[in-house]
Amino acid sequence: MNFSVVLIARNESRTLPRLLGSLSEFQKRGGKVILVDTGSTDDTASVARSLGAEVHEVGTRFVYEVSREEATQINETFVCADEEAIVAPGDKLFDYSAARNFAALLSPTDMVAMPDCDEEYTKLDLDAVCKAIDNGVEQLEYEFVFAHDAQGNEIVKFRHCKFYDRRKLCWVGIVHEVLAGSAIRDYFPPNVIKLEHWQQPSDHRRRYLTGLALDCLWNPKNDRNSHYLARELMYAKRYRSAFAEFQRHLTLGGWPAEATQSLIFQGECLEHLGDTPGAVRKWHEAISRDTSRREPWIRLAQSAYKQGDAQRTAAYAIAATTIPWTDFYANNENHYRHEPHEMLYWAFWWLGDPRRSFEHWSKAREYFPTSPKYRKDSIFYLDFLNPRVSIVIPTLGRQEQFADLYRSLENLTGWANFEIVVEYDSFENRVGVPKLVKNAVERATGDFICFLGNDCRPKPAFLRRALAAMFQNFDSADGLVGLNDGIWPKGEIATHWLASKKLLPMLGGEFFHTGYSHAGCDNELTARCQLAGKYVWAEDAQIVHDHPARLGWDRADKVHRLAYSRVEEDRALLRQRAERFGFTHLLV
Repeated sequence: MNFSVVLIARNESRTLPRLLGSLSEFQKRGGKVILVDTGSTDDTASVARSLGAEVHEVGTRFVYEVSREEATQINETFVCADEEAIVAPGDKLFDYSAARNFAALLSPTDMVAMPDCDEEYTKLDLDAVCKAIDNGVEQLEYEFVFAHDAQGNEIVKFRHCKFYDRRKLCWVGIVHEVLAGSAIRDYFPPNVIKLEHWQQPSDHRRRYLTGLALDCLWNPKNDRNSHYLARELMYAKRYRSAFAEFQRHLTLGGWPAEATQSLIFQGECLEHLGDTPGAVRKWHEAISRDTSRREPWIRLAQSAYKQGDAQRTAAYAIAATTIPWTDFYANNENHYRHEPHEMLYWAFWWLGDPRRSFEHWSKAREYFPTSPKYRKDSIFYLDFLNPRVSIVIPTLGRQEQFADLYRSLENLTGWANFEIVVEYDSFENRVGVPKLVKNAVERATGDFICFLGNDCRPKPAFLRRALAAMFQNFDSADGLVGLNDGIWPKGEIATHWLASKKLLPMLGGEFFHTGYSHAGCDNELTARCQLAGKYVWAEDAQIVHDHPARLGWDRADKVHRLAYSRVEEDRALLRQRAERFGFTHLLV
């Protein structure tokens, strides 16, 4: 291989397996991984060696101690009088540039890739990379994912270039180190190189703030570190000190994109200090300076949202959606995904335009399908979603009760988009409820099945309420909703229910296992859905079930007696299947 991978590490035993796992092919093809351990107190060195890395242990060689004079100057220069000091004499920090430059010298090749230990290569086309190096490329740029959200989605990403020729470039800056020098540079798309960051909790930010302050003391005209120092002060909730340092950064005349970001952050500082009008002015100033950034529009929309101003929220959020993505490192991908649509669906609802609200809710949920908030808010959009429900009724005898049920469904469902699918049984050649339900489901055209017995009497809006429970509790509306039929006080068993057809593959193609005669099929359905996290009871979706368990077994009719004529066989089958599918502990 014509390049090596060089790492600096301290207490990275948990992160190294991920990174080195992504380099396994590189190592199999003879690539060298060199790790400089800078004073680990865990088993970083042994983990690295076990994964094939060459390890050099240097202890505290690159630790810098802040002097009393430096600490005094830093606090007097960068801290407002009423805020906490940044540095104390004797504070220690790590000299990243010195460590990186030392580590690069240990490489057997001049070309080195230098990821951090909490990163991984999710793509590394070795043939393409080696060919580019052979053709004279001295610095490689590639896509770097800096941050992910809780679902693992990429939210901050930009171009990165810690892959370089050590003869042409070196690291400068005690913290927030950067490569300095001149080299032939080329960009490699994500199908060739992609590096992703998975930061671990640590006290890194405190040391980072100290190091940035020291660097800004030594190099007061370094505009980039001024911006980063101000940002760290803001993250540390020193808002007045941060505002002042952002202002200093704006006078240094550096990178225009970072100047715009300083204005955005100044607005955030003012908002935290209770000056919302001042924050709004700063965000408008940022827009005037740079029209390519979506963030100031998002900040304005968020501010209006907090104040309950639907019209301004809509105006700012719509403006934000017109601005396309750029690869500026501070862009938050969620600003280009669900966030503006989340504010827009709220705004249009309160502006009296539910259809546009639904459009933006749908878009937000498309970007973030697992959001509990969007799932909860689905109740407002049921009429737009308009799911079709097939009400399945197996019937045997009880003609008068069945006729009452059939007639009442037209008025009491609370829902218009439904069909009724009836399967008739006979006393002479009884099929049984499980098989009748399966036959009805095969004929049903709805995406959802509602099972009712012919001895049920619905209460108003039961179906709408069951649908609301379905959409509010399951990301993909793919669950089982138990109806409150008065039999089980907390829905322990879904004797009557609404279910998504999406459950059928998990259940072997049938809601009620057709091996049962009658009893046990609802126990199994409920338990298996509970086991998969797909069951909820809708207490307000009420029906009345004229069942002997509620009315008294002395009132059981011919149908009930026939249904339970094989109850012992059904219970034995339920026990067998509970063992087989692992839901014994869930049986009631």
